Amino acid sequence: MKKILLATSFIVISIFSINAQTLSSTVNSALATVPPLEPTDSLVLVNILITDYENIPEAEASFTIESPELKFKTKAVTDVEGRFQILLPKNSEYAVYIDKFGHTFAFDGKSKEKMKIPGPEGLTEFEQTFQIKLITTYYGSFSLEGVNFDSGKSNIKPESEEKLNKLAVYLKQNVTLKVEIGGHTDNVGDDKKNMTLSQRRCDSVREYLGKKGINPSRVLPKGYGESRPIAVNATPEGRAKNRRIEAKIIEK
Repeated sequence: MKKILLATSFIVISIFSINAQTLSSTVNSALATVPPLEPTDSLVLVNILITDYENIPEAEASFTIESPELKFKTKAVTDVEGRFQILLPKNSEYAVYIDKFGHTFAFDGKSKEKMKIPGPEGLTEFEQTFQIKLITTYYGSFSLEGVNFDSGKSNIKPESEEKLNKLAVYLKQNVTLKVEIGGHTDNVGDDKKNMTLSQRRCDSVREYLGKKGINPSRVLPKGYGESRPIAVNATPEGRAKNRRIEAKIIEK
């Protein structure tokens, strides 16, 4: 069978929703244990990627795909790289709904185009990218300088706890606030690995705040990798500045 790979993308924008929710991490764990999917003559391996407008992956995005005509509906959650895979028939189309942090982005043929799987002879894989914009406005930020991790790891160092404890206290005193925890790295190493590492570090911060009594639905972890430097990476001092965790208010 001759392998053909096609790619396409959809974009949607929305204002951040007030109704935040926590997506279960156990779903991703379950998906990780599933054997690799293999395309067939009639089924195409669809590689789904969900990002923001800057191509930053959207981890923990709940993805619902359905086709009343085919009597088909399934759900999945994107992994730390904003991805998941699914086998779908050729020459078919689906309504898609992406849920993250309390907001739904619809690609259902009404507001945005449905996802269509083509059917040329020999097609075995199809890449589909969806772009969403979850946050449109930041209302302030907190300095989290001093929140550090072991090199190449996501475990929080003990000396970081004082700073995170102060953030937890502030969030308890301001119960309506929701924050984005943004993770950033320097440019040393593979950029894809840096992106994943920054996301895992943000997840660790959310988990820590949860242990301090902060509802995870108030904390949006977002790894940016090396994409947003604040200093040059040519010096040790600059790289140290770029390795940082930031907290930004996304709802007051």
